[in-house]
Amino acid sequence: MLSTMQDFPLTVSAMLRHARDVHPDAPVLTCRDGVVVDRSTLGATVERATRLAAGLAATGVAPGDRVASLCWNHRTHLEVFFAVPAMGAALHLVNARLSDDQLVFVVNDAADTVLIADPDLLERVRPLLPRMPLLRTVVVVGEAVEPGELSYEELLAPPGTEVDWPELGERAPAGISYTTGTTGLPKGVVYSHRSIWLNALTISGGPAMALSDRDLVLQVTPMFHVNGWGLPHAAALTGAGLVLPGRTVSPPALAAAVAATRPTVAVGVPLIWSQLAREPGVDLASLRLVVSAGSSVPPALIERYATEFGVELVQGWGMTETSPWGGVARAPGAELDDPSTPWRHWSGRLLPGVEMRAVSPEGEVVARDGVAVGELEVRGPWVTGSYLGLQGEDADQRFSPDGWLRTGDVGVINRTGFFKITDRAKDVIKSGGEWIASAALEDLLVAHPDVVEAAVIGVPDPRWDERPLAVVVTRTGADAAALRDFLFERVPRWWVPERWAFVTELPRTSVGKLDKRTLRRRHADGGALEVVDLSGA
Repeated sequence: MLSTMQDFPLTVSAMLRHARDVHPDAPVLTCRDGVVVDRSTLGATVERATRLAAGLAATGVAPGDRVASLCWNHRTHLEVFFAVPAMGAALHLVNARLSDDQLVFVVNDAADTVLIADPDLLERVRPLLPRMPLLRTVVVVGEAVEPGELSYEELLAPPGTEVDWPELGERAPAGISYTTGTTGLPKGVVYSHRSIWLNALTISGGPAMALSDRDLVLQVTPMFHVNGWGLPHAAALTGAGLVLPGRTVSPPALAAAVAATRPTVAVGVPLIWSQLAREPGVDLASLRLVVSAGSSVPPALIERYATEFGVELVQGWGMTETSPWGGVARAPGAELDDPSTPWRHWSGRLLPGVEMRAVSPEGEVVARDGVAVGELEVRGPWVTGSYLGLQGEDADQRFSPDGWLRTGDVGVINRTGFFKITDRAKDVIKSGGEWIASAALEDLLVAHPDVVEAAVIGVPDPRWDERPLAVVVTRTGADAAALRDFLFERVPRWWVPERWAFVTELPRTSVGKLDKRTLRRRHADGGALEVVDLSGA
């Protein structure tokens, strides 16, 4: 027997038709330095995206081509988000924070033929263009157009232009993002129309953000980071409005944007919410939910948002390879709220469609009891099964023999689908044959009232092979002994670092994660970090 259901492809063009026909009035607001500088709607954005697709087609862009964007969060970038995949090309979202060499690599590796860029970002890229031989067209979002380049506004087809979107298979490529790890070259992940649809539908649902046309979403996360975390597509499906903060996401600018637009949902990395909470006079009363991902969210920060602002701040987990969402740690029902495993301490709860297992170093799947530790592996309809152009041993190491993605995260899973990242596999500290979770120490340190940020790395030790070094940013100059004593009360004494370094800021990767590789290098260089040693104290 066969199914009687229609075989309706889940494509971005179908998503745009839905947005146009059902949610045309959903607001799209663009800010600059916290001030709303552009007010548009989802319907108007889709109309301009249609004109952009026609204009790109006139330059020779065809289904299967790769078009790169290098833009901040604004309405024009949203038009590009919609137009390129709907016309059958793949949109490569170039991370503006890559180094020059990385940027050249990803553009060439993706085989981009068109680049659409903001003027300030293009100014940096122009000297690199001779190293990108496949690029044939550069489109400028603005008026600073140089000879040989096209103006975005002039590229648009006339108002009223209609496009017959190509009939695409839902597994056709729609988007490309590159990993941004601290080692090796970035790796390309290609999203399909189907994976984008399913990811957007899932994050719109109750287990994640419960979005509707009553919501206004503040997209602090750069749209160039992991498909904009799926929020532009979720907005198209649900009618949730979007607030796009532009280039500046400083605490004063974000506080002003919140005051001016009154969003109900906000999404961004933990550092943003930590800084915003310290902004004098900040008013977050309009927010019902803040979802934070990209690195561990300290439970103390979640508690502060609940008690001081009345806002539910929850932790999400994902990666470039998972589009990015794999789990969101929403508060469980009362019957699942086990005091021994408080949800605020967990990294996420598995979203529908995502399966996860923890695997021991010996390759055995460990129990889902919230205690047994292993490397986390995932699979699902929006989880990558390979990397763009990557073959051989490097590719094989990222996947299990039966096809699960090895995340590189070490953690535990409980019987109700909550999971906790205890560390990155490469960041776990092995001291005297015993494991120390650096992430657990970092979460505890930032709970101290005098600590702004903390990173813990493993450093060589003649007796124990490796010991933790805490690198800390403080508010009022708390000393090492006080912080050591703070940890003594909360973790086994042998976990507590003897060595401490105090800095004014911690290095971060292009997506805001702690850059522990740089910290290790600074320590190895000798003298780059001024270390306080309490071994004899």
